[in-house]
Amino acid sequence: ANGLVSAMARRGHLVPSSVPTSSSDPAPALTLRKEDKLAGHNGRVFDLQASVKDLSSSQPLRIAAVGEKGGSVWTFDGGARRHVRLPGTELMRVCWHPDGEHVLTGSAEGAICVRDASSGQTSATLQAAREDEVYGLEVLSEEGLLAAGAGETVQLWDLNRATRTSLAAFTATESGVHFGGLRNPDRKAFVFSIAARGRILSAALSDGSLRLLDSETLQELA
Repeated sequence: ANGLVSAMARRGHLVPSSVPTSSSDPAPALTLRKEDKLAGHNGRVFDLQASVKDLSSSQPLRIAAVGEKGGSVWTFDGGARRHVRLPGTELMRVCWHPDGEHVLTGSAEGAICVRDASSGQTSATLQAAREDEVYGLEVLSEEGLLAAGAGETVQLWDLNRATRTSLAAFTATESGVHFGGLRNPDRKAFVFSIAARGRILSAALSDGSLRLLDSETLQELA
């Protein structure tokens, strides 16, 4: 949160002590060791994401991070390291485009920008909201389907056509938290985070609730 991104290395395996293991299995172990610090931010860091999930991949590792004074992309290729700035302010969320060459950033002004990871230049802007922050970005498919959380909505976007295809709006639960006090007189339930696993898209809301949606239709699941 202080403008530095720490890179951690994993050694071994770990299962928390509260998770039961078979008596015949050796006790797993994990050690996290700080490897490096990535300097480049001049303010708070709000979100980051790596371009590859498997460090054995032949693709170079890239890390994108965003915060209150823009963003950064670091590329690690062999022993070389490259740093690219992402211009902007109050960039709240970041994720990688399915093509691996672009990053998506969501701003406090409701804009989702598609940016070239090598230059930082914006190639497309998707306006998810006019006054509300983008607090969730999740790529749902290699074909370019994006889920976004903005204001009190979850939206689906076709990245290839730069078009919104679906939208679901939420209302606060009667027993929910009245977030924002006088700043939220209409008791709106804002989306603070989203995550997808298969057909299930979950949204964490400011009223203290977690909503489960069908990621293809945005119909709320019982």
